[in-house]
Amino acid sequence: YDAADAGARATLMIRPEDIHLGAPPSGGTPVILKATVRDKVFLGSAWRIYAALPSGQEIAAHSASGEAVDHAVKGGAIELWWPRDRGRVLAL
Repeated sequence: YDAADAGARATLMIRPEDIHLGAPPSGGTPVILKATVRDKVFLGSAWRIYAALPSGQEIAAHSASGEAVDHAVKGGAIELWWPRDRGRVLAL
């Protein structure tokens, strides 16, 4: 992400429904993170996956059913990704 002031503190916001589980499709420049599943909650038509990044930061993904969601188990490793243009940098 481009920043007006390199090194400045900022917050990156991504809507949970823009965060996908599993390997991203080829092409483009997605943001890819490794995480550990903390919890998996069925919401009726989709799943909410709560995960922890290696830094300890927590992140939530809202995903429809699929193979990647089926393999997401509490304590297991997952890969999260989103299209770079879906993130928003908020200055502090």
